Amino acid sequence: MRKLLSLFVVLMAVGFACTAESSADVPSSETAPAPESDFDMEAARKMHESGDLIGARAAYDEILQQNPGDIAALGNRAILLESRNDIAGALQDYDQLLRLEPDNVPALAHRAALRARTGREKEAIEDYDALVALRPEDPLVRNDRGSAHFNLGNNEQALADFGAALSLAPQLTPALLNQGHVHFAEGRLAEAAFAYQKALVREPENVEALVAMGNYFWGAGPELDSAETYFQRAVALDPKSGAGWLGIGNVRFSREDLPGAIAAFDRGINADGDNLELRMNRGLAHYRSRTYAAAIADYDAVLAQSPGLGRALAMRGYARCESGDLDRGCQDFTTARSSGVADLESAIFRYCR
Repeated sequence: MRKLLSLFVVLMAVGFACTAESSADVPSSETAPAPESDFDMEAARKMHESGDLIGARAAYDEILQQNPGDIAALGNRAILLESRNDIAGALQDYDQLLRLEPDNVPALAHRAALRARTGREKEAIEDYDALVALRPEDPLVRNDRGSAHFNLGNNEQALADFGAALSLAPQLTPALLNQGHVHFAEGRLAEAAFAYQKALVREPENVEALVAMGNYFWGAGPELDSAETYFQRAVALDPKSGAGWLGIGNVRFSREDLPGAIAAFDRGINADGDNLELRMNRGLAHYRSRTYAAAIADYDAVLAQSPGLGRALAMRGYARCESGDLDRGCQDFTTARSSGVADLESAIFRYCR
């Protein structure tokens, strides 16, 4: 599934580094307690801003021991935990904060983004619905809710939200790109290309739009020269664009240039090590090159991030069997088939009798 652009949390003021009364200018609920100590909160905030996260965390913990309902401390600790990738801890603080202050816009926005990031799209949409009710004229909220709907496969709702975002802010390029991505996923390639080209007219150096146009040409035709031109422009602007390197690798793979494809996937993985498609495609290129140990290593890395991913299990099964490890290869086929991967009967018949 294509990852869509989400902007609301990035662009809005967080507003937790102050007392509850001024947090993002959202009125506090009558039951929300006031901070225990302005001095302690100020000291914690300064440590947080200076990068002393250990000291800031200890200060927030102390404030919350004295007053578990301190809105500012809960919000700032959640942001601190989020920055340290403690997603469970951050969500716990946002949950507590929103029990006290259900209409706190920054907390809703951050929680929605974290829920979407961790695959809890339905819960994210609940938060985005609340945000839309609070800020009906905010195009960024509509854009992000559309992204969550798209990731759930609710393409009509996604298009409605992206359309609403563009009606509120016609120059909002991310919503235009997201609209194009939905059309692309639905097979409406002409509509997708129109959206991508319109985005590039607005922002000729928009890396996402360049990659999207590259994917369009790679999939439509394919027109490999045009596709590679767009991908090369993207990585020239942003050498860390994993999507750009993925596209270059895919074009080279289509040309049966396996060493060139592997080199491009290598660059992408160095830039974006969490991109599963880069590892999946490099694994396939290694498999086609008969470097089976390298292919297995890539599929192992994919399965470490996404346990039970059927297509990774199936391809690891092929690589294991080709390298002589029939027992474990056949086990991968069996597991992949049980996870819904079809067309494995011939492989099982060939390797696993």
